[in-house]
Amino acid sequence: MALLLLSGSDDESRSVLEFIKSCSIHTEYHSSLIQAQMIPALISRFGHTADMACAETAAIVLSDLAMIPGQLSDAQAKSIAQALVGKFGSIEAKAAAKLLAAISQFDSARIELLQSHPSLIQTLVEWTGQSSSILRINSFASLRPFARADHPSPELIGEQSVLSILNGLADPDVEVQKAAVSFAAALSRSQKGLEALANSGEDMVESLRDSSLHLREALFACGASQALMRMAMLPTSRQAEMACTVCAMSTRQLQGAPLGIKLCTLRSLQNAQDDVWSKCYDVKVTKALQQELERVHKSTRDERLKTSSKVILERMLNQGE
Repeated sequence: MALLLLSGSDDESRSVLEFIKSCSIHTEYHSSLIQAQMIPALISRFGHTADMACAETAAIVLSDLAMIPGQLSDAQAKSIAQALVGKFGSIEAKAAAKLLAAISQFDSARIELLQSHPSLIQTLVEWTGQSSSILRINSFASLRPFARADHPSPELIGEQSVLSILNGLADPDVEVQKAAVSFAAALSRSQKGLEALANSGEDMVESLRDSSLHLREALFACGASQALMRMAMLPTSRQAEMACTVCAMSTRQLQGAPLGIKLCTLRSLQNAQDDVWSKCYDVKVTKALQQELERVHKSTRDERLKTSSKVILERMLNQGE
């Protein structure tokens, strides 16, 4: 099959690709496809074919295999990026976004994409507002690695990008919500990104708080709460209000959340550059957090929870003296 992809006609390749596509949706076939050297063959066919239906199918199959950790090299990701730029607008947006989500994890691919397609970020931001849930999810996933940069591009921290996060957090599809949370968390790692989130107003605070409380998977609940935690440490006029929000949210997460979320909540409180609770103006809110930490410390059998809650309690008590 790999030989047909490399040297066969577009008609032959199309038949092979449809067969591989039917296999690639089942993870149990991935190792066989990889061992058969399908990734290099798919990259070659995707890059050289002028048949856009063939290229689109190759992109979909390639992205399924490229998402498997350790299967794609930096050089291969760059080759895919070079080929993809030439096919933007010709293959379906859903196929392009899925492939972008796979290769944007690689530095060489991101550099190539930004150099060869300067409007890429703007395009991806626009795609987060399209009707297809899959397109929205993969667009957020593609944007996330770009957002982790120390100095994100103006398009990433612009009004349209922030609005895309708000819309994503309010999306009825929970998978889109998760993708939007992950993008917001990545954006909050840089000073400019954090300021863009903080300056977007109360809607962003409420949306992230709601996400942190109703998403039950630790990765996403904690992504939302960590973004809020970072926002609460910004020296702004709303810092005290933000601190109260974070303290109340942390209290609720410690009450009924799964272990992973509790651990992440305590880790965020413990690792905060500043004692967030000290900025909270509502004594009842900080008292509730302290009481919940005491309850966790006394009742838990998990040593990690016990240790972290003790450290935070000691800091709170020392601060109150």
